Amino acid sequence: YTDPMTIPENTELLALYNDGGSTYAPGLCIDRYHYPTGLTGGAADPGPVFWPGESTSATISRINDRLAIPANISLDVSVQNNSGVLTIDVSGEILETVAGNDLRLVVYLKEDGIISNQSGGSTNYTHNNVMRDAVSGTWGDAGVITSNTAGTTFSKQYIYTLDTNWNSENMSLVAFVANYNGNVNDREILQAEALTLATPEGTNNVDVQEVEVYDSCNRVSVDFNVRNAGAADITEMEIAYTVNGAAGADPIMWNGLISFNETQSIFIDDIVPEEILENNTIDFEITQVNGVVDDDTSNNLASSTFDLAPELPDNYLRIYIRTDGSGNEVTWALRDGDGNTVASGGPYANNETINEYPSLLHGCYTFDLNDSGGDGGSTVALIDSGSNTIFYDNGSGYSNGIIQDVFSYDPDSMSIDEGVFNQVSIYPNPAKDMFNVNNAEGLNMAMYDVMGRKVFEKLALSAQENLQLSEVAEGTYFIHLTDGQNVRVEKIVIRR
Repeated sequence: YTDPMTIPENTELLALYNDGGSTYAPGLCIDRYHYPTGLTGGAADPGPVFWPGESTSATISRINDRLAIPANISLDVSVQNNSGVLTIDVSGEILETVAGNDLRLVVYLKEDGIISNQSGGSTNYTHNNVMRDAVSGTWGDAGVITSNTAGTTFSKQYIYTLDTNWNSENMSLVAFVANYNGNVNDREILQAEALTLATPEGTNNVDVQEVEVYDSCNRVSVDFNVRNAGAADITEMEIAYTVNGAAGADPIMWNGLISFNETQSIFIDDIVPEEILENNTIDFEITQVNGVVDDDTSNNLASSTFDLAPELPDNYLRIYIRTDGSGNEVTWALRDGDGNTVASGGPYANNETINEYPSLLHGCYTFDLNDSGGDGGSTVALIDSGSNTIFYDNGSGYSNGIIQDVFSYDPDSMSIDEGVFNQVSIYPNPAKDMFNVNNAEGLNMAMYDVMGRKVFEKLALSAQENLQLSEVAEGTYFIHLTDGQNVRVEKIVIRR
């Protein structure tokens, strides 16, 4: 696989597949460690590279396992950029004796934000972590680290001239210590550090990069993505906002830590506007950074839009989920306006169809579906009593692991004839071969199973109905009573 960004060092590194020249994409290796078995068991891969698509959860487990291993080598990196000429100083110490008789120091340069063609994708795809060059040898420099025993120190300085076609503000230097062996399966990385080449712009400088606002019925939830473009660590921010031109009661105060050139997503869920319209605009401004005015106020503004959350016509809601081959990764929760979980489900079996019918009271609800594998895949839909889909995703919308939807139910806005619906009685429940529906004269009735399939129907009920169930299987069912505009839903169990 080559493209205009391929360099000779990339071709050398294909040896990590250790498969006689055979390669594939996507491929992943973690610390260049060669695992003794396949990702989900069985025979080991030929080299440190493996195919992560076999199991996202197993891949995440491998990453977490490696993160938990202590690094027995310290590594310090500094760089000075003098008009494109880099002076790179790398030093370190062996803290505990490590395996390997040929430890090597490796230094690479990489660049983010390269706009170019993507095979099978767009012509303006943003490529990140593109390897630009190996400052050291491709497999590292021998002789810098003279021993693998505790107490051994090492240092090396590199002088490197950047290509004038590269954007140093988007570049980073990566230094690491790795074993070297004639066998590519024994070239494990033992410690690594990365350092940006970007230059701070002022001292206190926040760059607002993206704002995502979710539909709302009474409060607004926001994902606020910012980058620290200044030299000082950001520990606090004051964020002012307006909704449809009306200023918020008080600015939002944020506290945390964002170091230079780091990007952080800030989640805010306590914005309560005076009024939410069908379509809304929310504007943000960072008014203070670390207690002072930002050094560059031109990148402190952001704006987004959101809609009023859809309203259910009644208290009926069907949650439909069709799992993929990793149903054990799928869970969901339904939360009320105070954040309390009122219903939840999962994990599930693979390739399974699930229908859930939570009980709803007056209020605003948030539905969260989580895929612990982080790759999405399960189809999910929220369906109201009129078979209208108020939310749908085919599995691609939460490839980052989570998807969220907001809706409301307000019985005060419904035109239900209390004298008709509230006097209806259904008994016995559980039922065996029959049940009675009283005081439902003129209403239409349908009964659905947990899969959402209609199994029984009767139109224009009389005041006293006796309905036979001998041909209906045991299980849980949902009775819909409607006057043509409004619906009442009751759960009934058939047990013999």
